Amino acid sequence: MKLASRLNTVFYKLIISYSLLVLATTFTVGASFYFYYTSRYNDEVTKVAEQLLDYQRKITDETVFLKTENLYTGIVTNRSSNSDPILFLFDEPYLGNQAKISEAQRVLQSVVKTNADLVQSIEVFFRRNRMTLSSTSGVTFLRPDDPVPLERWWKPAPGTNRSAQWVRELPAGADEADTLFIGSYPFNLPGNENKGLIAIHLKPGALYTVLQDSSRNTPGAVIVIDSTGERVTDSQDASAPDVKLIGQVMESAADHGHFLHALDGVKTMVSYTTLSSNGWKLLNITAVDTFYKGLQNMQRVLVLVTLGAVFLGLAAAYMFTFRMYNPLRRVLEKTRSLFGETPQTPGSALHNEYAVLDHVIDNLSVKVTELESTLDVSRPLIQYNLVSSLLQGTIADAAELEERLKLLQLNMEGMWFTAVLIKLDSREFRRLSVENRQFVTYNLIKEMERLSGAQSLWLAIEAPGSGIGIWAAAGAAAPNNASLYSSLRQIAEYACDNFTANPSISIGGWVASPLELQRSRQQAEELMRYGYFLPEADLLTPEALLQREACGEALPGDWAVRLDKALRSASQSDVRSVLDEFATASREGPFSAEACLAWTREAIAIFHRYVKDMHCSSSDVLSPESQAAFAELFTADQFVRWFEQAAAAAFRYLEERGANRHTEIIARVKAYIVQHLEEDLSLNLLADQVQLSPRYLGKLFKEETSMSFVDYVTEERMRKARDLIVSGSQTIEQIAEEVGFHSPAYFIKKFKETFGMTPKAFRHAYLMQAESLPRENGI
Repeated sequence: MKLASRLNTVFYKLIISYSLLVLATTFTVGASFYFYYTSRYNDEVTKVAEQLLDYQRKITDETVFLKTENLYTGIVTNRSSNSDPILFLFDEPYLGNQAKISEAQRVLQSVVKTNADLVQSIEVFFRRNRMTLSSTSGVTFLRPDDPVPLERWWKPAPGTNRSAQWVRELPAGADEADTLFIGSYPFNLPGNENKGLIAIHLKPGALYTVLQDSSRNTPGAVIVIDSTGERVTDSQDASAPDVKLIGQVMESAADHGHFLHALDGVKTMVSYTTLSSNGWKLLNITAVDTFYKGLQNMQRVLVLVTLGAVFLGLAAAYMFTFRMYNPLRRVLEKTRSLFGETPQTPGSALHNEYAVLDHVIDNLSVKVTELESTLDVSRPLIQYNLVSSLLQGTIADAAELEERLKLLQLNMEGMWFTAVLIKLDSREFRRLSVENRQFVTYNLIKEMERLSGAQSLWLAIEAPGSGIGIWAAAGAAAPNNASLYSSLRQIAEYACDNFTANPSISIGGWVASPLELQRSRQQAEELMRYGYFLPEADLLTPEALLQREACGEALPGDWAVRLDKALRSASQSDVRSVLDEFATASREGPFSAEACLAWTREAIAIFHRYVKDMHCSSSDVLSPESQAAFAELFTADQFVRWFEQAAAAAFRYLEERGANRHTEIIARVKAYIVQHLEEDLSLNLLADQVQLSPRYLGKLFKEETSMSFVDYVTEERMRKARDLIVSGSQTIEQIAEEVGFHSPAYFIKKFKETFGMTPKAFRHAYLMQAESLPRENGI
């Protein structure tokens, strides 16, 4: 009975008559077309798809992958003399062979230029020299503890002898992964036993261009996937195939094959093959319908027949139900025009048109309730987007603004607005966990929105940045700075009482329309920079600071000169004096924040230049703690204290280094004198050797040895002359020449002054003494 009552309704009679006609026609024509299609086209489609894919595989292998591998082979096997400089640097030190580095880079650049349509750049890592040479960025020397950039890609499979591989990497901030070929040198040494690595970066789009050219007349999309199943590129910028399709290809043990797959509801033919060069897969994904364009005429006939069947079904249903359905037709049409088509829910109460109307009313009530709930839940997000768009100036016109205000049930008509920026940038707040930072931000936003009243409106959102920041749009019936500043001081007191923090607050100028808030936001951002120099100011206001912002005057130029002079004279008091003057001027002077910040940057540059001129680096002078502290300077006073400490550290370091260096320099000078006694030795020559001025070297030599440079050279020459006289048969002239005297007469004079007798008499006395020793011993 229940089924019979359903079949007797107007709705079901209409559906049954329509469905019978449509199903009968569709089944007859569709079955005929199906058998015709399957018997003739399946084998042909498979054959054509495999032939096209095999052709594309050969083209892709030969023009991209094998060509790239041949470039690598050409470099490591030195097929031409061009790669001599590269192979030379794998085995020899770069010191003394700097010209080879330039030659090697020119070779790399030549290879890249010759293959500009394929290669983006080439990098070579020389393990012995701990350096990386790039065709684009040149040479980079690595310290012993620095990681080797190329080795992050060098991951040969364990237990294999492969010394080269294809890898892909997605650089930070990039949309497309890099494709590169990396191999070792020599090529028969896998792992880390090699002498270096060579990486060839493919040009972005090179593989895409080859696929486009080879598949220009090929239906469907051609896709390359790597050994992990990730898409490398495709011929049509198609979206990535689904995971199930990729999994089926990767799990197949065959090198090539095909199968049918439903992709986004579309039946497709998937053909795949394996690239011989690297084992990657080449896929062709073509909608099955693409192969059946020849059947369009039959499809048109089928469509016409189906439409005819539908028309006949509708006509029969109309004639059959006209008299019983006509009274309700106008009511139902009105309902549909207002609420659209309403689905019928199975059940005894919903088997007539009156029940449908009742169901429409019930559903409408439920949907209105759901819409109100959704709007309440989404209100914070809608408010965030509204305030962010107003501050960024991305709302097109007043009509768009009015529509967005309606969602929040807000009225901004007739109000003035200003942008407010609040920041808590202290070191402690920057180190808070994300959860705690969100807690602080949420409570500050809620406290600001509580300030809204009948004559004012406050909308606040979280500001981007590393600290805790809040942007607020404040509205009032008329510009009222006194009320605005009072409210902001309440917020500052709240932050201090609840979070023990003193926030920096900057205010932009008033604007007559919320669509102009972008200009006020820019002013607030500019004024926030003054918080660095005015940390004690509770509010950074336009009337107090815009005059300074408009000032184009630079800080006194002699400060930089004085600071440089104070550093080079190692005067801590002079350094402090210049910095104190800067702190006072940045706090009380008329200078803009940009001018003050520019001077701080200039001061840092002067310090680094001073350290460099002293032949050391900042990392030598400053401790890691001091370097880390520089990134957390939030006020100009902190900068001044940090700079004073950095200068003091530099002075101490240079003083300690100077004491040790003097002894080392004098030792080098003495060694040079002993090894070159036969040459013309002068203070100028030795000063050049140790890179000091002759005057300073002479003073330093006197302090370290208690004798002058000339006396020391003469003493060493006389000592060597004495040894030569008693130990050999050389003539006096030969000895004089060997110890640096070009005049034998002058040599004899100096020798007599030193030993009290001439060289000849000294040798005779020595020989007489030597002959008397055996007689005295009874020999």
